[in-house]
Amino acid sequence: MASEQITRDILKGWVTAKDNLDKFKFRELQLRNLIADDVLGDEIKGTHHGMYGLSKASVTANLNFTVTPEELKIVWKDLTPVERECIQFKPTVKTGSYNKLPEDSLLKRIVIAKPGTPTLKVKLSEA
Repeated sequence: MASEQITRDILKGWVTAKDNLDKFKFRELQLRNLIADDVLGDEIKGTHHGMYGLSKASVTANLNFTVTPEELKIVWKDLTPVERECIQFKPTVKTGSYNKLPEDSLLKRIVIAKPGTPTLKVKLSEA
């Protein structure tokens, strides 16, 4: 239900703020990468520092490790217990399948649903 309190100015303000946010995020990423590339050089992990006059930039490089479910399935039986301990399983709910479950489903008794952040798209009229 649309509220009379939401005026065109509010909608226009949101569109402007969103556009500015996207530009600032993009610019921040450009500058971060420029500084990180300069400070890190060929380093791929750890914290490193760069001095720029009296200013200091500290950059922490991280490595993220992933494995595809298909590859893991193939080798799982051959992994040692120590290797298996390196894998963390993070259960997620597949919304489409979950929504098709009957109301008396055991899974529906334990899944916790929380409101997410709403998405918003605004198309301003020409007037």
